Amino acid sequence: MNLLGHFVCAGHLSPEARLGAVLPDLVSLYRRRVRARQLVRLWTPPPPGAPRGTDGLLAGVAFHHHVDRLFHSHPAFETATAGLQAALRAASGAPGLKRFFPAHLLTEMYLDRLLMERRPARVDAFYAEVAAAGEAPGAPFVLRHPLAERAGWGAFLERFTAQRFLEDYLSDAGLVHRMNRVLVRMRQRALLPAEEVAATDFLAGQRAALGGFLAEFVPRMRTWHPPPEGGAWRATAAGPGRL
Repeated sequence: MNLLGHFVCAGHLSPEARLGAVLPDLVSLYRRRVRARQLVRLWTPPPPGAPRGTDGLLAGVAFHHHVDRLFHSHPAFETATAGLQAALRAASGAPGLKRFFPAHLLTEMYLDRLLMERRPARVDAFYAEVAAAGEAPGAPFVLRHPLAERAGWGAFLERFTAQRFLEDYLSDAGLVHRMNRVLVRMRQRALLPAEEVAATDFLAGQRAALGGFLAEFVPRMRTWHPPPEGGAWRATAAGPGRL
């Protein structure tokens, strides 16, 4: 899932775990060579004197990967991305684009749009908790990586929270603008105008199906908890809750 999707799926967890659930994507935006799995290895087990909440961050990172495994193999996601790939290919055969990547990411971004539309206040909550990553336990957790440094991490968080780029997903123009920025960053070409229209038209046609997927998937993720001793996540017998 994308940033907001992970945050919402972790809505039943502690604030530290919710932050941990978005950290894998957040640190890759900060610096591509800083990886959450590397941070987990550096902090496992937490050393003496580790900031309070470090265990929660570790649980949240584990939850992020747990959610991704279930999400990326879900038939609804696979169907949407395959259909979007086909729509992009039909719109243009121009080289320079690995179509699986924009199909995958645009679907995730569109799901974040649906989550924002359903509850706009989620955006404020998300950015407020991300801003806290500049303090303990978030900052010490990230800064233990040899390629992370305090001034850069702090400046990144300030830009990230000030720009509020997730809100761009709420319009088709904003969605493709953000997609094109990522494509250029990943050394692929931007979407051509015909591809932008094909992508947004396809996603609009999938709106009901993707909304139904969220209504099933997110509450199910909120039934998962880490056992007290760590290890594999487990589903509780509690009801799925409300999206």
